[in-house]
Amino acid sequence: MNEFIIAERMQDLIDTSTTQKEKEQTYPVLVNYLIRQKYQEQDVEAILNNYLDNPGEEKYNQDFKNLQTYRKECKIKAKELLDME
Repeated sequence: MNEFIIAERMQDLIDTSTTQKEKEQTYPVLVNYLIRQKYQEQDVEAILNNYLDNPGEEKYNQDFKNLQTYRKECKIKAKELLDME
């Protein structure tokens, strides 16, 4: 699993998300924050567009798989940080 860096402002948001509703609201923010540590928005757009344009191309296929794997890791980490099931 990747090592994630949690900035103080993000840790504060995590720490203040105590109710289920607050955790559910914080979850997508946190997932996006973690994804952006590795992939900027323009990178994600390029990967998706390249894959959609030619999914049979091995490089584009692998880039897409790597992005999806990383996104899943980010979701797991976000749930862990927010103590969600």
